[in-house]
Amino acid sequence: RDSDTCNQDQLPLFPKRFVEGANPDSMLFHPVIGNRVYLAEHRATSFRDRCKYHFFSTDDVLVYVPFCDDFGPMNLSCVERFVDILEQKIADFPDHTIVYCVESDPRKLTNAAFLLGCYMILRMQLSPDAVWSAFEDVSDSFSAFRDCTYEEPDFHLSLVDCWGGLMRANSNGWVDMYDMEEYLHYDSPLE
Repeated sequence: RDSDTCNQDQLPLFPKRFVEGANPDSMLFHPVIGNRVYLAEHRATSFRDRCKYHFFSTDDVLVYVPFCDDFGPMNLSCVERFVDILEQKIADFPDHTIVYCVESDPRKLTNAAFLLGCYMILRMQLSPDAVWSAFEDVSDSFSAFRDCTYEEPDFHLSLVDCWGGLMRANSNGWVDMYDMEEYLHYDSPLE
């Protein structure tokens, strides 16, 4: 789902269910990396001045597959793919503000923030706390990650915890040392 053209009269980029009846004051449209990269709910993308923005979504491409009622961060394959996608968007649209769009759902917003934070750790070499400061103002939109049971969780895994693990894995060289096909095979609960 990309917007590659600059036609002021084109229809809304995303399905109408994301924009009809939306209160503009309640839409998430948040700067993450300066004024260069934003996180937005789909319904926030209906404004008209698209010449300055490039909108994209990975909702149908990078999907968290739960085992049960778990909700965890996206897997390492999704992280790698997202980092490559965002890096390419920034290179392909140097004069545009890049807007990463996600459905208005706390879990999807949390995973979107997780992926953006992973980019900031892996490519910008920021610390988890520095990454968190980019999201702190909208943290009430996020959910805590949880284990794979239907029971009430006895702990919550935060975005900062996950980014800290990624930073440690990256500093130890573990992020680049896996075979993605083999990883995907053993990671999938459906196989």
